[in-house]
Amino acid sequence: MENSWGNGVHDYRQHLKVVKQLVGKKLPGLGQSRFESLLHAFRLPIAELWSVASLLSAAFQQHVASAHVATFDELLFGYQPSADTKLDAERAGEPIPVVFIQRKPHPNGLLIYLLATCVKNSLKGKNVPFVLSIFPHLTAGDIRAQVTFQACVDAWPHQQLHYIADAFGSLKVANHVVDKGGQVTLSFSSIVEGRLWASLSFNLAKGTWRAAFISDRLLASCHALQPVAGGLMVYQHIVTSAFTANRKLPPVRVPPLPAAPAAPAPAAPAAAAPASAAPAPAAPAAAAPAAADVIPVLSEEMLQHLTVSKLKEICNKFNIKKGKDKLALIHAIRQRVVTVHAATSRVEEVTKILTSFMLQEPAPAHDLYKSLFNLVDMINKKWNQVEDHHKVRIFLPSCADT
Repeated sequence: MENSWGNGVHDYRQHLKVVKQLVGKKLPGLGQSRFESLLHAFRLPIAELWSVASLLSAAFQQHVASAHVATFDELLFGYQPSADTKLDAERAGEPIPVVFIQRKPHPNGLLIYLLATCVKNSLKGKNVPFVLSIFPHLTAGDIRAQVTFQACVDAWPHQQLHYIADAFGSLKVANHVVDKGGQVTLSFSSIVEGRLWASLSFNLAKGTWRAAFISDRLLASCHALQPVAGGLMVYQHIVTSAFTANRKLPPVRVPPLPAAPAAPAPAAPAAAAPASAAPAPAAPAAAAPAAADVIPVLSEEMLQHLTVSKLKEICNKFNIKKGKDKLALIHAIRQRVVTVHAATSRVEEVTKILTSFMLQEPAPAHDLYKSLFNLVDMINKKWNQVEDHHKVRIFLPSCADT
């Protein structure tokens, strides 16, 4: 009955005629009223649709002995109701959950999220996509992609997977997957964690990439793909927990210590100037100190030769908390020296990396993502090749359960 409903059928009476023609024989006891009652059985309430989705997911998972990597993405069924149909549904308190995604083959339609993996096709010798779970979008405004993705991770009944997701990236989502015991590789928009991507993409040439650990378990990687019109570079941003690397930081290079100042020579007594001699020119004024003086590199040995009063002067000048005795004063000053100059050296090290250091392709995290992220798109492609769907004229879910 459902498969006989298409664009050429305009009413229920015509639909019954089509069914009888397809069957090729009389259908005793199937009148118009009973036919319409049976047809209405296809209009399930939202709670039942969720139950069907759960049953289908369980059935899919029974056929998979083990899975390690899965992709989470949306699938859009083409459906564009008329303005009158949308208004009628809104007046009835049951707005149609139509979404618009511009890049899809059918930009307007009904949305479901799929978790898919790939299995070996023994006949063709290549991998084909296989659906593991489905999450339908049934009520307008009830689903956000990141929330649904986290619900998908929570609902997975077996050992956690390595999840690949396209444009659902956020550090909260990535950490949620890792907290659950899984691995994750996510694509990020340039406006999410924008400062991170601005730093990693700085000065990158086409075909190069740069990565950095942003926590103990997450690696961020930026890949320069190709320039577009106007010379702007296209970048791909990936955050992953599936890669390890040498995280040992380079040693901090503190600037060399200045030579100890030589003791001043005793001044010779000045000779008395003759009365007729011209006055000596005034000594040039000392240069004004910099607005923000930086404490010099003072070694412990240099500080040991200074008096307590001199050490206190240094503390006062650079706003260092003074100790009770000479040893405490020296310790406080040395702590400030190490802090200031180590931090300066680290900033210089990072600046050097961002201005000169980049890696040539291949980019491992990006290659992994590109090889797997389109599993759901492959399913979408197969669906649209078959076109096994029909124009829906009436959308009538029951919201009694909500």
